[in-house]
Amino acid sequence: MLRVLVVLSVAYGVSCVGFNWTSANVCPTLKNYNTIETNQNCRYNPNVRSSLRDIVLRNGYPIEKHNVLTEDGYILVLYRIPSSNKDNTKRQPVIIQHGIQGSAAFWVLHDRKSIGLFLVDHGYDVWLPTIRGSAESTGHVNMTTKDPAYWDFGLDELALYDMVAYIEYVAKVTNQKGNIIYIGHSMGTTISYIYASERRRHANEHLRGMISLAPVAFINKIDPLVKRFAVEYGPVVAKLADNLGLKGTGQIPDVEMFLRKYCGTYPVVVLCDALIKLTSGDNPNENIADMVPVFFSYYPTGVSLKVAKMYMQTVLQHGRFGKYNYGIERNRRLYGSDMPPEYNLTNIDLPVFLFVGRYDAVATPADVDVLYTVLNSRGRSYAVKYVLDMAHNDFVIGKHLDEFYTKLLEFMGKLRST
Repeated sequence: MLRVLVVLSVAYGVSCVGFNWTSANVCPTLKNYNTIETNQNCRYNPNVRSSLRDIVLRNGYPIEKHNVLTEDGYILVLYRIPSSNKDNTKRQPVIIQHGIQGSAAFWVLHDRKSIGLFLVDHGYDVWLPTIRGSAESTGHVNMTTKDPAYWDFGLDELALYDMVAYIEYVAKVTNQKGNIIYIGHSMGTTISYIYASERRRHANEHLRGMISLAPVAFINKIDPLVKRFAVEYGPVVAKLADNLGLKGTGQIPDVEMFLRKYCGTYPVVVLCDALIKLTSGDNPNENIADMVPVFFSYYPTGVSLKVAKMYMQTVLQHGRFGKYNYGIERNRRLYGSDMPPEYNLTNIDLPVFLFVGRYDAVATPADVDVLYTVLNSRGRSYAVKYVLDMAHNDFVIGKHLDEFYTKLLEFMGKLRST
């Protein structure tokens, strides 16, 4: 968070340079952006400031938009890419859940080389959900995003209401209850562990298995600067937000608008590139310069500060992965104990495949090792771990995905045959 604030402060200072969009909007190097209007190395990428729907249609695929109502009244948007042609073959449904402040569009940013369209081409029925508070899922039966109560949700609500609702919906529409594969990235993995452990029976009845990209649960051995901020400044920032009455980032859209507008301009693009690398890890094998404007066309979107606080409390408690900490008095009323209970991930019965990035600054290999051990602690091998030369967001914007896709299809093949 400290890094984000520093980068945004500097970027705002240089934003006065202004920018007139030309046909070229991405460049192969950061330096090229300084001469983007005349530089022949730069090109036009239609996915900048586009939409999930338009990207999918441009690539020749059909797309459906569904609305899903949660038990507590939130209206979620769920996209479906059923096939790459007009055949009526029954396909195994796959749900791909984005991470914190992410977008369902993440899974099509590389066009046909993206995981979303890649899996469609390999015979899967792909479903892309958006969670409450994100750019497209801002609806509620009787609240708006301007109501502080709208943002009163944490990871539990995302797992036990949003996930339950869209998993049941996919099962009903496809008539494939028990045959759904769930793929989560970052926070999408966190909520899947909560769901599969707290709603164990429901998960076993609906899912075939789970695949985790950059798994996040026991956050402890992370980048020292990030950890220092969480310990020294996190509580101060949280208190300030409370005093200002801020419950969600969707209440302050100026930051999102700024990044969308200026992350394709020089020199702001340099800072935006640094922001990605500082907060997710720097992979020396990837050059993401031409993906920076694409990424920030869809990131960040809204999320509740309660979700952010839950991650922060995990860091403050040295990796203890537990429910939201309301303070001793309220904890006693809600949980019957001074401290919130830990999630019991040994309850998870499903096969779990973990993809770990060697350069990941958030879901570090050391922390994923803890998760892997816990998932396998009952003496039955439910988790399989595979380490890749990737950083946290390479699953979204990285270009060297061949090894990942090969192993992904291998794991998914096992979930077809089990």
